[in-house]
Amino acid sequence: MKRFCSVFLVVFFVTTSVAEGRKVGLTLSGGGALGFAHVGALQAFADNGIEFDCVAGTSMGAIVGSLYAAGVAPQEMLQLTERHGLNKTLKLISVQRSSKTGISSHKALREALEECLPKSFDSLQKPFFVSVTNLTTTQNEMVGTGKNLIDYVVASASVPGIFEVVDIAGNQYVDGGVLNNMPTQALVGLCDVIVGVDVVADYEKNKLQRTREVTTRALRMMIQSNSLQGQQLCDFLIKPQVLKDFSETDFDKYQEIYQCGYNAVKQFIAKNPKILLLKKQ
Repeated sequence: MKRFCSVFLVVFFVTTSVAEGRKVGLTLSGGGALGFAHVGALQAFADNGIEFDCVAGTSMGAIVGSLYAAGVAPQEMLQLTERHGLNKTLKLISVQRSSKTGISSHKALREALEECLPKSFDSLQKPFFVSVTNLTTTQNEMVGTGKNLIDYVVASASVPGIFEVVDIAGNQYVDGGVLNNMPTQALVGLCDVIVGVDVVADYEKNKLQRTREVTTRALRMMIQSNSLQGQQLCDFLIKPQVLKDFSETDFDKYQEIYQCGYNAVKQFIAKNPKILLLKKQ
């Protein structure tokens, strides 16, 4: 009995010590409106005492991740969404006849981000990395330091053909999901444990009937392909099943999508209770 108690105490103190000293990273995928599930996921993590030390994200994951790194709480993110009309497609996409590289600017998103984010990555409360696609060099970049924070976040969510390209330091940038929708690579070496949330990881593979369905499937396949390495680098990977009932353009259903993300984390924790060892003691 004494031996059992001794072993138990050793395990308890070692586990507690590791939980306190380890750095925990979070990767958030892109996914358009499906990314509101990230906000719900963050709320569920918070409700269970799980916090993250570093964050990486692409597109909508970059938007949510940058706000989290700036200290914005999940409920405040929802309020920001409503206040700036980010839940309305016509507000997000406003046709700009003067633009030559996209049909819409990022005016609404910029205004929302400028309300909450500093100008520099280095002024954030937590380290944050954003995945962007550099059209000038044809390379993926994961940026986490220096100025132009808002420009890079906007660029990461600049869907080619829809939003105009973002010019930064002589280079033209678009959505990070073109080349890396799950930028976990940025956190390797900085974090001891990495949690990933991928909102476009799974989709139904039913027979296609329409042109739009073919295009959507092809795009999701491309995104899934460039996400595989990032998924594999995660110690815990959560895949909210939002694609069963919603699409990337369902911004008006942000509250339901938020709830899907919240429920997905709750269910994951119930099935994988060891993730609770990441709780800050």
